[in-house]
Amino acid sequence: MSAAEPIEILVGYEADGVVYQIRPRDKRRILALALPTKPVRRVFIGYDTKEQFEQTYGPIVEQAVILLTGLTSKQINDLGGLRIKSPSSDKPIFEGMIEETAA
Repeated sequence: MSAAEPIEILVGYEADGVVYQIRPRDKRRILALALPTKPVRRVFIGYDTKEQFEQTYGPIVEQAVILLTGLTSKQINDLGGLRIKSPSSDKPIFEGMIEETAA
């Protein structure tokens, strides 16, 4: 895996929320950086409706990825950005850099 390869996140939709899961190889890649971060395997974000959540808290995926990885948006971009995929498809839902936020 090259340093510029995006961090891959799988997304699964549930009736009352979304599950985001980091690929094990990307979790190991983050741990190998020896940063004071502890990436987690998965994050569930529950909501009544996705639209209500995003109106209140902003885009779900960026917040979930920061929770999953323990990295800032800048650090994620420096590592090659993101690739978001459904487990049932090889085609990415999103691939690229995320908006950098203040740390």
